Amino acid sequence: METEILLSVVEGVTDRFTAAATAAGAGFDLGLPPEQLGQVSQAVSEADPLITTEAGQTASEQLDTGGTMVAGQAGLFLLFTVGFGVIALINEREQGTLTRLQSMPMRPGLIVAAKALSAYTLGVLATSVLLIAGTVLFDVSFGSPALVALLVLCVVAAATSLTFIVARLARTAEQASVAQAILAVGLGMFGGAFFPINATGLAGTLLDLNPVAAFTRGLGITSGGGGLADLGVPIATMLGFAVLGLVASRLVPDRGAGA
Repeated sequence: METEILLSVVEGVTDRFTAAATAAGAGFDLGLPPEQLGQVSQAVSEADPLITTEAGQTASEQLDTGGTMVAGQAGLFLLFTVGFGVIALINEREQGTLTRLQSMPMRPGLIVAAKALSAYTLGVLATSVLLIAGTVLFDVSFGSPALVALLVLCVVAAATSLTFIVARLARTAEQASVAQAILAVGLGMFGGAFFPINATGLAGTLLDLNPVAAFTRGLGITSGGGGLADLGVPIATMLGFAVLGLVASRLVPDRGAGA
């Protein structure tokens, strides 16, 4: 493709240079008088080109170094932030507060839902603050605020779904903290929180399923001027991760219930 582009440019330039001579030769073949041949050559050489070019910048839909760092760190700290809801829930279970709450005339699921909602709200606020601070400090533009807000809502939903799994697997708050830290560092690191990671094949596909990587990719699209239709894959990835997290939380055994 590079060779074809180079040949097209060279041919276009040479055709432009030889256009006057070609027009004069065609006029001579048609039997035009010499004075008209000069006029034809001058008119062709002074004519405006049929195709004009204008310098521009191609949107790569990729963040620069500062933007990638801000997006990745926001995703990393988000995973730690939503973990506070899990730790609070397990602390209440250890202290007996959860038992008192469950004795009240309400569905037990509402207690977990309230903790998840508080973690979700905290995650949205914390991620928004980090992105705004990164925009100001690193002079990064993520594009449309409405689309960025949509991406934040989706990535926080994906991160919050992990808290349901940790809440069912961890027996103590210490176990929950360790599990949450492992998930946060693992997903954050492979999502590009510390340095960009590029891979192909199966490894690339697995990395693309990371909600932090999908969040960063979505911010790259909005930063390049992309619209809602262009965010289909990142949004589907983050929401699909959230759904899988919720399903997995219902399938794993609740170790904390017997603690």
